[in-house]
Amino acid sequence: MTEEEARTATPLLVPAAGTPPVIADEAAFRVALTELAKGAGPFAVDAERASGYKYSARAYLIQIKRNGGGLHLIDPIPFGPGHQLFIELNELLNTDEVILHASTQDLP
Repeated sequence: MTEEEARTATPLLVPAAGTPPVIADEAAFRVALTELAKGAGPFAVDAERASGYKYSARAYLIQIKRNGGGLHLIDPIPFGPGHQLFIELNELLNTDEVILHASTQDLP
């Protein structure tokens, strides 16, 4: 992007397709996995933590976006560590490149 393009670019203040609902049950998580698998290209991943407000470093929201696979907001708390759906998500993420936002902060 040139400096001129950067100066005249329109900021994206909300997701183009709107803000999706937060996934907090297994059925919705499975739908998200299916949609992400139908997409192509790298996965964009971001984890939101509450370490500034709590002493825990655990994730409280996981955002995943993929071209053609939608934007998904996952609440990891209802599923717990080692849940089968996170194993399936990990397998899916291993099929392509993963772009992590703020990885030095998001990876404990």
